[in-house]
Amino acid sequence: MLQMMMFRIVMLVSAGLLLSACQRAASVYPSDDSLRKGDVPRVPREFQEGNATIGQAKAWANARLMGNGSIVTEEHELIPGGKRALFISDSSCAGTGGNSYVVFDRTKSGLRYLGDIDFAVCAAAPPDASENPRLVTYWHNSASEGELTLWRLTKSGFTALKSATIHPGDEGIDQDNRTFDAFFGSSPIADALVDATFGRFAITSN
Repeated sequence: MLQMMMFRIVMLVSAGLLLSACQRAASVYPSDDSLRKGDVPRVPREFQEGNATIGQAKAWANARLMGNGSIVTEEHELIPGGKRALFISDSSCAGTGGNSYVVFDRTKSGLRYLGDIDFAVCAAAPPDASENPRLVTYWHNSASEGELTLWRLTKSGFTALKSATIHPGDEGIDQDNRTFDAFFGSSPIADALVDATFGRFAITSN
């Protein structure tokens, strides 16, 4: 009788653990239009604590991107030649300008939410004086015009610091083509390039 009771207890505990694992893997999050509105999202606990699964990250990103569920994952550098992060988008939301991304840091326990960012092309710039990661992005306005933006990543997420309109492309300006290639080519971005480009344009983003 005792053995039978112990067996039942073990089976109940195992079933409970299995159910919990299944629920965790099949997480469902309500639709959230904060990304479209530019509002601060309510971040679920698992993404604050850094123990979310890739399935949960895709599900939450899907709820926030509000596309048709064509979820795409990419990795991009946050630090040149160093730390990388997971960028999740919905390909159905992409336009001629670029796309929106929900970004996660990889921790020992899982994934932690970092913030949201929009771009067509992205590259890591050297960190700032406080060692905060910086990204430079490009957003297409047309075939020969777009916005270069310098972003800083802190605990509060991504903040656009400065933007500059440039005219690369076949019908663009030679100097702006050289600027585009310097930021998004194969060579690392230099601090001097960041200072020269964004110091020259000095358009502070809201």
